[in-house]
Amino acid sequence: DSSLFLGATEDSIGFDIEGALVHNKAKTACATKFGSGDILAVVLNLDGSTPNANTISLFKNGVRACAPQPLPDSLMGETLHPAVTFRNLSLHCNFGPSLLRPLPFKCRMVQDASVKDAHVLPAPAKPKDGKYEVLFPVCLPDEGTFDWLDMFLKSHPNYVELSDRALVDWAEKSGLTRTSSQTTMTSRDKPDLTFGIKGLDDRTVMKVIATVAPLQGRNLVAMEVKANLVKEERVASLAKWDKSGLKRVACVVMGDPSAEFKELCIELALAAKQEAANIEFRAKSEQAKIKRELEKQKQKLQKERERTQKRLKKAAAETRRKLEIEKRRNAAALKGEEYNPDEDPEVQPPPEEEEEEEAKAEEEAEEEEEEAPMDEEPPAVELTAEEKPDPFFKHSVPDLSPHVISGFFQKFSAPGDDEGFDEIKYEWSSAAQCKEYVKHWMTLKKNTTRIEDLVPGEW
Repeated sequence: DSSLFLGATEDSIGFDIEGALVHNKAKTACATKFGSGDILAVVLNLDGSTPNANTISLFKNGVRACAPQPLPDSLMGETLHPAVTFRNLSLHCNFGPSLLRPLPFKCRMVQDASVKDAHVLPAPAKPKDGKYEVLFPVCLPDEGTFDWLDMFLKSHPNYVELSDRALVDWAEKSGLTRTSSQTTMTSRDKPDLTFGIKGLDDRTVMKVIATVAPLQGRNLVAMEVKANLVKEERVASLAKWDKSGLKRVACVVMGDPSAEFKELCIELALAAKQEAANIEFRAKSEQAKIKRELEKQKQKLQKERERTQKRLKKAAAETRRKLEIEKRRNAAALKGEEYNPDEDPEVQPPPEEEEEEEAKAEEEAEEEEEEAPMDEEPPAVELTAEEKPDPFFKHSVPDLSPHVISGFFQKFSAPGDDEGFDEIKYEWSSAAQCKEYVKHWMTLKKNTTRIEDLVPGEW
């Protein structure tokens, strides 16, 4: 049930090629970099009687490459499966029973694991009728589309999403990047694919994936918001899966959402508000920190100026004292007397001020001075009645761009029995209710949407 990308979620952990430990998308530098020709060994220690129990270590060419790294709490006591994620390289996996490069100690390999230390899982159960299915969600834009899909995939981990969104996620997790000017999303249905790789940018790779996906023995979700709403495009999509051997199922997600989905939308709205509050809190905290630092610098400069003025006054007083001593010595000499300044109380130097100790004490006081009290954690927020979704959560990026909606919304429809689906499921409302819902939605859209393809008729 874990992500195919090692370390992308909290239920997997591993080392990347840079030697960093990766868990739940966070990287911790702990090992040396490895590359072509290296023989790697990942040692999992679950022996509670050893000092390094419940740790994971990396060895390179038989030599320890990092200190034992403790397993995260989320993986303690869980069944852990060996996994490798790689691209653009040739890889040889060795699960035993013999090591390719000996280690400084003896340990058993996966193939040689004892029964008490291993957990053999049964192969995933196949569908009762032997046919996997490809699901076509039919959702109106900005009415729960990808939120419903995320909820569905969470409760149905045996389904794999096929969409431009999944393609972008796959590319980014594989290390491909886009420049900041290229990542602006105009829609969630068709995000910009500007990775600088032709097969990705022109979406050719999606055709390849659709060709090989049926061979993997998995249930699939073909998520296309606009294409799954337009009858002609639905029929064309079905034709591509005609010889796949998969059961083609339309899943209509329209109407009044389920209570579970409404709760999800409230959670999304609350999370979005909390994130905005966190950003504002961090910005204010940073501003307060900068202000405190500036104030400290100002006070430090002021104290330094005061110390400098004291030193200048002291130097001037010392000069005057020496001139006075010289004057009195000369006057005594004219009288034939001997002058001893140490016996003259009027020309004695003032008591020494311990400037260095004073400055040191001030510095220590500054270090010990506590910063202005501030909350360490952002305050928890709550949704007002007006902020609660009614009923769908509105994302900052729409499902479809305004241009696409204005050009196609009049063609939107719920799927019919004449389109060739093997089955049509209705998640929230009945077939008749969904058709009426679409008509009502289209009527509202006509009142608020600019029509791009209007042409004057003949007289």
